[in-house]
Amino acid sequence: PNLQLESILHHLYHFKPEHQVGEILYPLNELKHHHHDEYLRHVSKYKGREQLLKRKLPLLSCLWNDVLHLSPINPQKILDEWDKIGTKSNRNSISIYRIPVSSIKDNNAIYYLPENLGKPSSISRRDDS
Repeated sequence: PNLQLESILHHLYHFKPEHQVGEILYPLNELKHHHHDEYLRHVSKYKGREQLLKRKLPLLSCLWNDVLHLSPINPQKILDEWDKIGTKSNRNSISIYRIPVSSIKDNNAIYYLPENLGKPSSISRRDDS
């Protein structure tokens, strides 16, 4: 396990999609094959930002939409702060996946360390081998 990452945080978060089919959270490119209608709904969020769908992630040798993007910050905390300053989200209620960092065993994971943001060393490859 990556003890450096696990010493910083214990969970990663992701919004549960509002119209999610099943309980598995798929990267966008996999969703296309499992639940095509849901894929079309989610890919529409990239209107005007279509270039992201072709962006390569060199450390993982894949595309932006081949991976799950997780947050170290519980999204509910972000929404609560928005509410405090008068900015409302377009979500009436939310569900959140709370994923233990220790459960991310695949070595195909990278993370950014905030203290080194912008430096090449800020990207670390998760390596459990």
